[in-house]
Amino acid sequence: MKKLKLISLGFITGVLNGLLGAGGGMIVVPLLKKLGVSVKSAHATSVLVILPLTLASACLYLIQGRMTLNDAWIYMPFGAVGAVIG
Repeated sequence: MKKLKLISLGFITGVLNGLLGAGGGMIVVPLLKKLGVSVKSAHATSVLVILPLTLASACLYLIQGRMTLNDAWIYMPFGAVGAVIG
């Protein structure tokens, strides 16, 4: 029963994130903390899920021609600096 509840929460979280365009962390991290997961592990789990999805999305945009690396290049240094600061 607990496994079904966790799967349902994951599904609902995914749907809400898709509809709202929000990052999964704002929903998943508080849920994981409420379930007794440490804050560090909750954040790490959220990043572990978001990173592959982000990479897959970027690849699809490149393959479909919706963007080029030249379009994204201006944002890359700022993203790298933000990642180091974060």
